[in-house]
Amino acid sequence: MTAMEGKLNLLVAELDLLEANRPQNFAQLAEQPMLQRGLIKTIENAIEYCLDLGRMLIRLNGWETPERYRDIVTTLTAHGVLPADKLNTFYSIVGFRNLAVHNYEKMDVEAVYSIVTKHVEDLRLFGRAVAAAASKPEQSS
Repeated sequence: MTAMEGKLNLLVAELDLLEANRPQNFAQLAEQPMLQRGLIKTIENAIEYCLDLGRMLIRLNGWETPERYRDIVTTLTAHGVLPADKLNTFYSIVGFRNLAVHNYEKMDVEAVYSIVTKHVEDLRLFGRAVAAAASKPEQSS
């Protein structure tokens, strides 16, 4: 198993965990601080795996090294790996990761609920897109 395959497997496991623990409604999440904390950490892990996969693909293709996490998304979109219509969604997801890591105590429960209920598939898309691009020779510069 390659490092990229290993990261992809970890990503899938985190996303499956998110789906298995998705709250039935916002009130259920708002009333359970431990559920919130578990979901935040699982989302953070999933985003980290996406960013790791992106960095691996960028390095594999010799593309410009990103300075910030957001730049990983920009580079992958510029090279046609990620769909351009999802650029702002992925920027928001990266922003969530930054907030989760640096300002954990200020996490917005609504943002957690939004990611768990609306954006797990976007994270799956990210992983699939990077894996697909890694399996074929570079076609864009």
